[in-house]
Amino acid sequence: MANILGIDLGTTNSVLSYLDSLGKPKIHPGEEGNHLTPSVVAFEKKKVLVGTEAKKKMRIDSENVFSEFKRDMGTDKTYEYVNKKYTPKELSGIILKKMVGNFEKSIGEADEIVITTPANFSNEAREDTLEAGEIAGFKIKNIINEPTAAALYFSHELGLSDGNYVIYDLGGGTFDVSIISIIDDEIEVLTSSGVNKLGGADFDLKLLEIISTKFKNLSGEDLIIGDTHELIPEIEESKKTLSSRDNCFISVLGSEKGRINFEISREEYVKSINVLIAQTEMLSEQALKDADLTVDDINDILLVGGATRTPAIQDSVEKIFDKKPKTLSNPDEVVALGAALYAGLQSKDILNIEQKKSIDSISMQDVCNHYFGTLHGVNNTVQNAVVIEKNTPLPATITTDKFVTIVKGQTTVRCTVTQSSAPETDPNFVKIVWEGKLGNLPPGRPAGQQIEISFNYDLNQVMHCSFKDISTGNLIEVDLNEKNGINREAKVKDLKDSIDEFLIE
Repeated sequence: MANILGIDLGTTNSVLSYLDSLGKPKIHPGEEGNHLTPSVVAFEKKKVLVGTEAKKKMRIDSENVFSEFKRDMGTDKTYEYVNKKYTPKELSGIILKKMVGNFEKSIGEADEIVITTPANFSNEAREDTLEAGEIAGFKIKNIINEPTAAALYFSHELGLSDGNYVIYDLGGGTFDVSIISIIDDEIEVLTSSGVNKLGGADFDLKLLEIISTKFKNLSGEDLIIGDTHELIPEIEESKKTLSSRDNCFISVLGSEKGRINFEISREEYVKSINVLIAQTEMLSEQALKDADLTVDDINDILLVGGATRTPAIQDSVEKIFDKKPKTLSNPDEVVALGAALYAGLQSKDILNIEQKKSIDSISMQDVCNHYFGTLHGVNNTVQNAVVIEKNTPLPATITTDKFVTIVKGQTTVRCTVTQSSAPETDPNFVKIVWEGKLGNLPPGRPAGQQIEISFNYDLNQVMHCSFKDISTGNLIEVDLNEKNGINREAKVKDLKDSIDEFLIE
């Protein structure tokens, strides 16, 4: 039997699933027997604690304990331990190494691994996710968007009827809303929208602000927000309580008046998170607009992610889509289960007969979740031109020769790749994800020499592109997996070495 794994690498918790001998996706528990592995890493000299034990340490002493680093994937942020800095992808690599290691100890060596990412992840964050797997010591060929993985599980395992469905994915750190179409068991993603820093962790902060204010009013002391690890159990339990009751009881130890006890109402809590909920509503409405659908065109809204257990979220979803949302399975697990199915789809040649039979019915089409373009000169101004539209089916290859040199005797061309959430022409509203120069062009040529641009956006939603001067054939190519000219293979080896020096427990 081929060991096919799907991993939901989450902000607060991560989940690993695998295909059994019959091709059914199943959750593989961690060492403690839990389906969820807290995405927490704690350093102790030459030892690293991962998951539940690391989270326990955070509750006692938060020093040298790191969490929520998924939110910083694709950025330059680092986390320091003993004068050494660790990147989000290195810490993610530690989580992956621990989880896959647990699986391999109990079942066997992994043959194929797929990791999930939020649909709104940037190109850089997707690259970091692929590299995190390699840092952990595994060759990761494929990633998949979290709501797409959830849709795959719902369709394949629960037999959804033909129609349009909303996958509403609110996890610990990110929010995505995708609209999918199912026709004759074929899944097509119509659109996805989302935000990279909106989830249960943000709800925690709002609850912490309420606790801080009430504690100050009753004790006269300031609750230092940056040093509240002892309140983690209180916050987690309070959120659960407020999902089923109108009030929760809080107890905080003060330095002068001893223990301070008070209550928080569900009404107070909901009021504090209303701004966050409003963001999810705007994105949900935008997804309907992008898909050119109305609420009457939607069969069901399917909830994914632990934060969707919040009653105020469910009420918000019902208000937007004019129907009650459904939880068809454990919302914390469906992304990983769908990822295992996708991993099987990408590795049919190594599956056994029963696994192949289960996977053969899967047909899926994902789409580009951003607009990608390039900067060019127009009437002595710089504008952005979209090359690949959002919601273009993947993989997408677009080649165009509509761009030209703009001055006489031009010997170099500035080459850029831009990314945006809307079809922008203003360069101030796009992100430049890569910039380089096409040089060594012949001097003395007139303006208007054609430049051919080709963008290829693959199934992992990672960009590959080229810029070519047509008359000379001069060409510059870039695979955005290779950042800043650094050899990816050598870079990953160095990062892998940095975590291999620790004993991971």
